[in-house]
Amino acid sequence: MYKQARKLARLTLEEAAFSIGIGVRTLCRYEAGEKHPPADVITGMIKAYHRFDLAEHYCKNVCPLGQVWKKLILKKKGGKVA
Repeated sequence: MYKQARKLARLTLEEAAFSIGIGVRTLCRYEAGEKHPPADVITGMIKAYHRFDLAEHYCKNVCPLGQVWKKLILKKKGGKVA
């Protein structure tokens, strides 16, 4: 998802990493799914790529607080909790 967002923003790895304030190698790891980016990096990606949907993806799939709320919402709606 992160690589696709960067490419849609028409940024090279180097341009994106500089704009976000991280190293190219670190960005490669995030794009490859080897590591989850922390919230401050997601914020940088949102600004650099102009992709606000990255925040929603992060909150639903990575953020510990988002995970708790997702489970509570599913439970309330009668859905299955993983």
